[in-house]
Amino acid sequence: MPRHIRSAWLKTLATLAALLLAAGLLGLAVGHVWMCIALASIGALAWHYWRLRRVLRGLTARHRWDMGDGTGVWNELDRLLYRNQWEMRTRKRRLLDMLRSYRAAAAALPDAVVVVDRNSQRVQWFNEAATSLLACIIQAISARRWSNACSRCHWPTGWPVAAMPNPSWTCPRRSILRSA
Repeated sequence: MPRHIRSAWLKTLATLAALLLAAGLLGLAVGHVWMCIALASIGALAWHYWRLRRVLRGLTARHRWDMGDGTGVWNELDRLLYRNQWEMRTRKRRLLDMLRSYRAAAAALPDAVVVVDRNSQRVQWFNEAATSLLACIIQAISARRWSNACSRCHWPTGWPVAAMPNPSWTCPRRSILRSA
């Protein structure tokens, strides 16, 4: 266990011991030692359950965690949760930046690039060069119906597609065939 976490535990245990000792001394003065110790224990237990409830509410509501400013074990837990959230946000930002740079590089390529989901086989993204390759099925993608695709395309009927570039775009082969 790291030193700062050990010291947080020792601080929390020392605070609890001091509370019980003060309750015992108060009980000696009043004449009900065990009752005062029991009430102090119940109070400490209620406080710990209140802090646990606060942690659980924060985790289930997915709120941003505040950095703890005390020295106890609960404040150390707040600091750890804050650090984990900060690291996760940093990791997500880094991954999004990488995705944007890959997407920009793929969009600039003169070759057609089509990104397909591994599990569902859905088209996730394609660059501008792929629109000419897939020109005969763009109309069908925008209509979400593969049965309207050009007869020259040999794509399987009913193949699912999740993304579409521009719904107002029309298939150039269809317009050529209509004019002829």
